[in-house]
Amino acid sequence: MKKAAGFILLTLVGMVCHGLCAAGGAAPGKKIIGPGDTLPGHTFRHTLSSQDNAYLGINPGFLSFLFGQDFTIQNVPAEIMVIELFNIYCSSCQAQAPVLNAVHASVMKTEGLRDKVRFLGIGAGNNRGETEQFKKEKGIVFPLIPDPDFGFYNAVGDPGGTPFTVIAKRTSQGITVLSSTLGLVKDADVLLQQIQEAAAPGAAGKPLVLESELPESVSDRMLALRMPEDALREKIQESMRSACPAGTMIGTPVKITLADGQTVYRAEAAGTVLFAQAVSRKPVCDVCHGVHFIITFDSAGTVRAFTPLHITKYGNIPWKDSDTRFMASRVVGRSFKKGLSFDPAADAVSTATMSSALIISSINSLRPVLEELSQQPQ
Repeated sequence: MKKAAGFILLTLVGMVCHGLCAAGGAAPGKKIIGPGDTLPGHTFRHTLSSQDNAYLGINPGFLSFLFGQDFTIQNVPAEIMVIELFNIYCSSCQAQAPVLNAVHASVMKTEGLRDKVRFLGIGAGNNRGETEQFKKEKGIVFPLIPDPDFGFYNAVGDPGGTPFTVIAKRTSQGITVLSSTLGLVKDADVLLQQIQEAAAPGAAGKPLVLESELPESVSDRMLALRMPEDALREKIQESMRSACPAGTMIGTPVKITLADGQTVYRAEAAGTVLFAQAVSRKPVCDVCHGVHFIITFDSAGTVRAFTPLHITKYGNIPWKDSDTRFMASRVVGRSFKKGLSFDPAADAVSTATMSSALIISSINSLRPVLEELSQQPQ
């Protein structure tokens, strides 16, 4: 077995992401969480079942059954946390579910582990109904909670796929990560061994590495937008032109660099100011391609055009024109000032649910961009 595969692949993903962000105009990516890092605090608004609360050792508080509860991983008093970021549509996550079930069963039968270790699954981009469906279909006995807006997924550095498995230990510094692995771990014994090592005295100072298997190399997954600046600018202008009546003259798009490093293009068309951003997002599946597209919007926060650059569906098949038209029908004309909701049943391109979710999530992320643009001199 290639024991260092997971960490090496994870590091490569981070390096490629840096190039992706620079080329695509998105904000520079955060460091993907790894051994030695402290698990970030993130509040989940979710009502856990009484069984889940009991397993995790959480006191939900008075009237939480009526108003819900704010939950953070830091609330869990366990010494060791095994956190699995998954997605219901990810084939590797589906394959890893029985592996985790087997590991959990072994932990609960092992003296010295059952009282120390707790498992938690987090559905990246999935809503509550989807996580409950996954839990039922895969017979998972430990808690699964939704992360529909990718809040926790982004907080750990947007790892570029699921499953993303984290083993962490409670220390005086917080919950310290001992290992973080992107991709399928097929052998339950490998994961169990890492948990046993994590539970050993002094393990907090000894980073662990899990084996991970990714069928495709990082470069094959099109994580970086391979487009020179002049070609991208032409696409930007094309997207702006599609947002206007035929024959409208579009000024040359001017590139604006925001305080956080994001880039936006500005142009005038018949007295109307238009903005456009080329967005690059790493995928939520460990074998899927990156998602690259342009969103053109106006100063009111209304989406005026959606232009794909490189988007694929299941099997990494490029989107058809009909897929693009469908997505445009779901976003063009809508304002992102108050946030766009995402309903997989209504808003997803067929066999491209997670790419669709990333697009909606990215449009919602334009709110602070528009706010900064509005404060700049015209």
